[in-house]
Amino acid sequence: MIIIPNKAIDTLRDRGLRLTRPRRIILDLVEYEKVRAERRREIVELKKARRVSVGRYLTFVFENRSTVWFQIQEMVRAERIVETSKIAEEVEVFNALLPKPGELAATSTGCSASTRATT
Repeated sequence: MIIIPNKAIDTLRDRGLRLTRPRRIILDLVEYEKVRAERRREIVELKKARRVSVGRYLTFVFENRSTVWFQIQEMVRAERIVETSKIAEEVEVFNALLPKPGELAATSTGCSASTRATT
């Protein structure tokens, strides 16, 4: 388990971090692998209720802390990130997906007709 130090959290806040209670615990690669399948199922279910299709080729997913946490964990896993400072940078990048109070924020996914036909 990797605990993001208070200094890193303070630095992110100074840069405009919008998480009021940031999840300080990012699982290390080994620990995350142990729970990944279960967490992935949970997030897939959660995103079903947060997904809106617009036409045939465009989909929006309204993100929240859980979905963003999962994306951070997946990025840490995919890129094999182990340095606390690098993980803090990922938190900063993905924080942009979270809306400020009173706002909505979504990620979008689009696909072409040829991609749509095969999925």
